[in-house]
Amino acid sequence: MKMLYVNARGMIVECITPGVKIGGEVTRAILLKKEMNYSGSEAASLVTLQKVISLSAFFLINVLALLGLSSRVEFLQDSVVRFMVYLFILSILAVFACLFLFDQKLDTKVRSWTPQRNWLHKLEQYLLLLFEHVAVLKSTRGELSKQLMLSVIIWLLFPAKMLVLVSLFAANYDPLFIIGVTFISYMISMIPLLPGGLGSFEATMTALLLLMNLPVTDAVTITILFRFITFWFVILLSIAFSGVWKLRQLRGSLN
Repeated sequence: MKMLYVNARGMIVECITPGVKIGGEVTRAILLKKEMNYSGSEAASLVTLQKVISLSAFFLINVLALLGLSSRVEFLQDSVVRFMVYLFILSILAVFACLFLFDQKLDTKVRSWTPQRNWLHKLEQYLLLLFEHVAVLKSTRGELSKQLMLSVIIWLLFPAKMLVLVSLFAANYDPLFIIGVTFISYMISMIPLLPGGLGSFEATMTALLLLMNLPVTDAVTITILFRFITFWFVILLSIAFSGVWKLRQLRGSLN
């Protein structure tokens, strides 16, 4: 139950944090330390590892989504734009891959440091614990693959909801295109402009849905409904759960 509370609080902060929602991860790390007695470095490394696996799955799916949409979305037909987008995604995936492929070499390199400042010493502790957790994950046969597959399944739940919504408004549609629309919209929303990607997500999804020759009202309605189901409803549930949890803690302290 504590992990649900940690995730609920993290979700609330994620929804008001621009970009890749780093604020939510910081909140989770703080709560892991406070509620579950992890050290600061342990909490930060665990949250980082979870985020790396989740984003690895997300960006892998986005590569496929871009391949499917590049011939139908005008700005992706520009070779320079397409190159820059792929370079960005593949660079991130390369960094993530290095973490898992060269963790021992990186660990040795970090251990050779002689940090003079306190924050550098804390960074060293954090990185060493991160590499330790990576090694533990790799030592369990098939665990890394299972975690990555679980992240893929979780991400695919979003286009599954989108497909259900679109089917209510359009008789004929390309499922692969809808999947691509969903993930490209999420990727654009990660650009740090507004809290929770508000505005950028809605504008991107609506614009891409219009390529299906849907009426503007239908495209906007689908976007709003999808956003409510996957964003606002989740916020409300997280706030409610966090509130109930805090009330129970308060009653327990009074008794």
